[in-house]
Amino acid sequence: MKILLRNNVLKCIKDFQEGAAVSKTTLRVLVEFCYRVGALDYLFGDLFKMFAEGGLEQRYFESLDSFILSGKFKGHYIPTTILDRLICLYRQKDVELLEKAILNLNLGKYSQNAEVRLICEEEFLSSALIHLISTDTSHSDINACLSILCALFNLLVRSQHKKSAKDVQSLLVYLDMYGTSIFESTNSDSNKI
Repeated sequence: MKILLRNNVLKCIKDFQEGAAVSKTTLRVLVEFCYRVGALDYLFGDLFKMFAEGGLEQRYFESLDSFILSGKFKGHYIPTTILDRLICLYRQKDVELLEKAILNLNLGKYSQNAEVRLICEEEFLSSALIHLISTDTSHSDINACLSILCALFNLLVRSQHKKSAKDVQSLLVYLDMYGTSIFESTNSDSNKI
């Protein structure tokens, strides 16, 4: 069966290289087939090599998009070389897609986890950063919480969001009207009770 699949893939690659119109649906069907029959080692091994050698690496990753973003590969091992290229491609293409991909992949045992965390910090991808830290198997629960808080604090500091005088005044008015905490009530609220 792998020989038949390989021959058809080689034909698709040749058609792409010659400029023949092979639809993206054909590639998605190929990925779906590999996923359904449990041939992920083939999908991430020989198939990737064939596309890379044919100069169609981007097409390969585009065909994986819907599967990655839907979380179908979350429980499966994806080789580091493919994850490296995929993360780089998503970062160049669209950081929102990168964040969605990180949220839908299991990167807890990924060897480049620290580099991906740095990318999340540089691109201000807070949800992905929290996900990476909370799924990192090298952290205990307390360390994970502290890491999340530190990472979010660093994002806040790096964003250098400065408040204007008007922002501060509106905050003071709000605090004066509603109290300094959600558990406090203003004088007018206590009179109603």
